[in-house]
Amino acid sequence: DAIADRLTRHKLRGHVRDGASDVLRVRCPYGNAFVIRHEAPGSCDGWGCHPSGSGALTRLVRAVHDVRPGAAARLAHFWKETLGGEACELQPSGTPPLWCEGGVAGGAGSGEDTAGLQQCVVRFGAAPQQLVFAERRSAPPSDEYERNEAAAYHICVYLETAERFAACFRACEAAGLLYANPAYARSPPEFGNAMAWEEVQACGQFRIKELGGSTGEPAALVLEVEVRSPHHVSCPIGKRPR
Repeated sequence: DAIADRLTRHKLRGHVRDGASDVLRVRCPYGNAFVIRHEAPGSCDGWGCHPSGSGALTRLVRAVHDVRPGAAARLAHFWKETLGGEACELQPSGTPPLWCEGGVAGGAGSGEDTAGLQQCVVRFGAAPQQLVFAERRSAPPSDEYERNEAAAYHICVYLETAERFAACFRACEAAGLLYANPAYARSPPEFGNAMAWEEVQACGQFRIKELGGSTGEPAALVLEVEVRSPHHVSCPIGKRPR
């Protein structure tokens, strides 16, 4: 109720309460859809989350990014081979997560827009946190990041070990995928554009932008990703020995 009142005061459109599953559905000014659902007390304990979230909002459990048909398999291969994501699989597009009560998944819909298509599901850690690349026929072009300011957001992923972080950097460096965002040219290295391994190792972060491409073909998706070590200063899963 407190969250519903806040949404009403800020006049965010698409605020709907689903009485059957006790969830709120919201669409932000940039067009992103959110499904807010009840969290049992203590359900975040031991998962390594930033404490408290924002008010009554505790954590983001699933993010769904719409992609063009044919992109999911390429992204799954990229995530496994380059970013080292073993917990990555392909599913029919629109498949809700197993832990999702009542099928409230958010993201990709059903019917003609997703029929016969796939989604790439990347899982992070022991908590049921997922990054989903869901194919939809209505999805924007793969390079929408370059065309539309509203689509020029980025995501951040934390890798579980320093060894995996180093291997990921080497793979991205060899493939020519390292990216320097001009907007962060003057930022501290841990939030900036580290490109050389010595600096990347020290600050725990590098950037990539073109995902799932191969020789002679464009990327399956242009999306800026900050790839971080578990030793990064902002890592929410606690400090780990180097």
